[in-house]
Amino acid sequence: NRQQYLDMLPVAKDPTKGCIYANHEYSSSIKLMQKSLQTQVIRLALSDASIGLLHLRRGDTLTVCDTTIDKVKEYLYCSLGGMKGQKANVTLVMISDERDSTYRNEVMGLISEFSHMTMLDGDAIVESIVAEAANTGLIVKEMVNNYVTFAIEAILRDTSFGLTEFLLVRRRKTCRDCETNLILK
Repeated sequence: NRQQYLDMLPVAKDPTKGCIYANHEYSSSIKLMQKSLQTQVIRLALSDASIGLLHLRRGDTLTVCDTTIDKVKEYLYCSLGGMKGQKANVTLVMISDERDSTYRNEVMGLISEFSHMTMLDGDAIVESIVAEAANTGLIVKEMVNNYVTFAIEAILRDTSFGLTEFLLVRRRKTCRDCETNLILK
C-alpha cells in the first residue's frame, strides 16, 4: 500500500517536502543496506587496505568527460602513481551508470597491473543487497531502483562516513586528468 511505501522511502516521508530521495536523513532500511555494503566491502577488500572510490559517470556526460577505457587507464595510472603515504594495499570500489558489462570488466581489469591493488564492482554488490532486501521484505519491490542504489552508495561517495579514504571521480563537474594529491589517512 502507499503508506507502507512512503514509510520505507530512503529519506523524507512527505512527498510535498521536496525531493523524497535527496534529504540527508536516510531511513532505517537504507542505513541497514549501507551497513551491509560497508561490511561486504571490508570483507572483500585486500588485507589492511586503504579503500577508495572510482566513480565513472558515462550516460549523459560522454561528450563532456572522456571515460573511454584508454582515458580511464591514463587517469588511474597518473592518479594512483602519485599517491603519498599510502598503505601497502589499496582496494578501489567502482560505481558507474554504465551498464555495458564489457566496459565494466575492462575498467576493473585495469587495476591488474598494480600488485597491491584490487577493484570491486560496487554497483553489483549494492544490486545484490537491494535484491535481498526486497526478497526478505526489508523494502518493497518498488524500491528496487537507481534512487535507492544512489542513496546506499552515499557511504562510498562521502569520505565522512569513514569507509572510503579517497575519491577518484570522472563526471561532468569533476573531470581532471589526474588526482595528484591523494594522501591517505
